[in-house]
Amino acid sequence: MAALGAATVAVGALTAGAAVAQPGDQVIIGVADVPGAISPDGSLRYEVPFLEPGDGDLAISRDGSRAAFTSLRDGNPEIYVAELATGVLTRVTASDVIEDRRPAWSADGTMLAWDMGAPGARRIVVAAPAAGAVPMALTPEGAEDIEPDWAPDASAIVFTSDRSGARRLWSVSPFGGDPVPLAAPPGTVRAPVWNPAGTALAVAVARNGRSVIWRVSPTPPARPLRLSRADGVATAPEWSPDGRSVVFAFTRGLDRSLRIVPARGGKERLLPGTVGYADPDWSTAGGLLTPTPELLPDLDQRAPYDVAVTLVDGAWRLGFASATDNIGDGPLWLRGVRATPTELRTDQVITLRDGGTRVVRRVGRMRYEYHSPHFHWHFKPFVRYELRAAADHRLLVRDRKSGFCLIDRWSRALTKVPGVRPPRFTSNCAERNRGVRVVEQGTSRGYSDVYPAFYHGQDIDLTGVPDGRYVLVHRANPERRIRELRYGNDAASVLLRLRRPGGPGTRPVVRVLRVCEHTEFCAAVTPSG
Repeated sequence: MAALGAATVAVGALTAGAAVAQPGDQVIIGVADVPGAISPDGSLRYEVPFLEPGDGDLAISRDGSRAAFTSLRDGNPEIYVAELATGVLTRVTASDVIEDRRPAWSADGTMLAWDMGAPGARRIVVAAPAAGAVPMALTPEGAEDIEPDWAPDASAIVFTSDRSGARRLWSVSPFGGDPVPLAAPPGTVRAPVWNPAGTALAVAVARNGRSVIWRVSPTPPARPLRLSRADGVATAPEWSPDGRSVVFAFTRGLDRSLRIVPARGGKERLLPGTVGYADPDWSTAGGLLTPTPELLPDLDQRAPYDVAVTLVDGAWRLGFASATDNIGDGPLWLRGVRATPTELRTDQVITLRDGGTRVVRRVGRMRYEYHSPHFHWHFKPFVRYELRAAADHRLLVRDRKSGFCLIDRWSRALTKVPGVRPPRFTSNCAERNRGVRVVEQGTSRGYSDVYPAFYHGQDIDLTGVPDGRYVLVHRANPERRIRELRYGNDAASVLLRLRRPGGPGTRPVVRVLRVCEHTEFCAAVTPSG
């Protein structure tokens, strides 16, 4: 921390910010495997072109013109700022050792606060959002001070700290000085954020293995109000620009999504299209972000069903049906092109909103299958089936399936999407044509690829698998080579109990204990989930 300078903060830089934009300009940005943005009603998805996998701590300025975020793209956590209208990036901090994380904007966008230092010894600092800025430390050494957020009137910066022992809520002047403790419900306090009016804070408070979102007042005697109610872990609250709602990240048994609750209390609801997302930021940047020109598919893997055991080729096998829905904006369109005498190189064709297409090369391969009733071309890898130990999620057995002929004629998607058109992929994957040069297959928007139990590889060998509890996982797009809107719903699972009442070598009996539609970690999900 010796590198901290004695930069001063001009009083004029701490005035109130610009007016909040209209609801049509609002956007909620969440971080999953690849960061993405969505409208508050879930109907429109946006591109966030300046973000890369691993970027996080996103904070958009109040006027919606710039985004600050943390990135490891140069090997160390640093603060970057992106101009949303142009995509121009500025690296604010530069260090090979010191970690800079969790930026927060002043109301007028002229200053940033963030936490800086090594784990266990972090301080709140402020600086202008410019390259080579010299940060000024606001909090003294001797504690871990993290997660700053500016008051809208610039009178204080709230943060969390372990300086009193437990992690609690604190405040400090933007000019420095002694930190002041603030009241909050009992427990470990995280992620404080001011409402737009500066009259209340939303915080996440962890206690007894749970985390709950609370609304608290910075000045007593106002009583705190519990906002989240579901049994799980609620974190990272963020106010809507009008202050009427709070979005937050919700986790239950490693199943993640974003939820919204009224700021004065009420029923919380899932934000559609955010399975797998975390770390939300609700901002007024919608008018400056660009709706994605690509009509991407969204593979929503359904949990295994029709689970049964039967004897196949002298071995007891666990069979199951599988369904992979496309609930995205466009089709999963695969084009196989002759590459070798036995394989077709497979590209993904993405339809665009303006009517054109874009091609993503080499997302997989197609091979010709000779056994009845196939005699056609199968794409792989599309879905993998895994049996994992419930205790530690260790992989025990993987399927022997050879691939998939993706067509629309089997079924509509279980999750209904509006505006579904007649099926597009209705051929049989170049049946009995080993010499074909080009094969097209896929799943149209609103359709599903369905395979019944024990249908040519829809099973797993139970030889050597002892009695116990297991998780059967179905994983679509297992290598992430297919471009999708999101990847958080690509895996689903069931928790099983396997036993052999007649002793070793006899017919196993399998009972499904739990069904988990949006996570592979079914053993970790609570029974109510």
